[in-house]
Amino acid sequence: MPEHCAAYCCQNRRTVQNRARGITFHKFPKDRDVRKKWEVALRREGFTASDSSVLCSEHFKQDDLDRTGQIVPLRDGVIPSIFSFLVHLQRPEKGRTTCTSRRSEESLSVASQDASNTATSHPQPQPNDDHGYALPASPTSLKARLNEALARVESLEREKKNAMAREKRAKTTVKSLLGDLREKKNVLMKSSKRGLNSTQTDVATEALVFMVVGIQGHWKAPIAYYLMNSLSPETQRVLLSHALEELHARGIRVVSVTMDGHASNIRMCNQLG
Repeated sequence: MPEHCAAYCCQNRRTVQNRARGITFHKFPKDRDVRKKWEVALRREGFTASDSSVLCSEHFKQDDLDRTGQIVPLRDGVIPSIFSFLVHLQRPEKGRTTCTSRRSEESLSVASQDASNTATSHPQPQPNDDHGYALPASPTSLKARLNEALARVESLEREKKNAMAREKRAKTTVKSLLGDLREKKNVLMKSSKRGLNSTQTDVATEALVFMVVGIQGHWKAPIAYYLMNSLSPETQRVLLSHALEELHARGIRVVSVTMDGHASNIRMCNQLG
């Protein structure tokens, strides 16, 4: 996927900073006629857009973007219109050569000279654009920046709401598991039956959990747990050996075994050799 905007002299790339600023990237349309209009609007000689070419949102008007959802798509049929072209890329304007147009140009020249003299005697304050954090002089630009900020706030609110919902579901799952741990002992998870099997009703005080953790990838998966009052090192050794055999049979290569410093674990390691 392209990492930069295809517009001439545009330095915007797919970065976390640009995403935080509300800058989005949009692929060229699949429709040939609309794609041709996009290519003409770019004014890049010899440029032909590919299926993966993109433009950033700074080359579109605010009305061209649909910021009502978390994903910001373009509205149908929009054409990029905001560019910073060099002088040789700007379209020349043809002058009119009629007598009326010449007289009009002369009057405009005189008016511009008068305006220049007035401006010289009464200089106007210039806007300060040296600092990017300064407010824009145009109310339209200020409103556009405000709309972008509000859209970003709405997006962050939705992300926060989804994260809180995921956290609530995880807490409910853990709470249910802790309830099972308090109620039963010798509870063995059987993957073939997808259920719990228990032969005693005494309360379990310890849990033996087997979990596989990926080294090259960020993942982990519990494969079995055993609830009991006590477990001998011999039984732990048998269960660990069985778990390693099952993983090997499924093509999973185990490079190390990690456990806490419980006395029964140390005795089990001594038996394994």
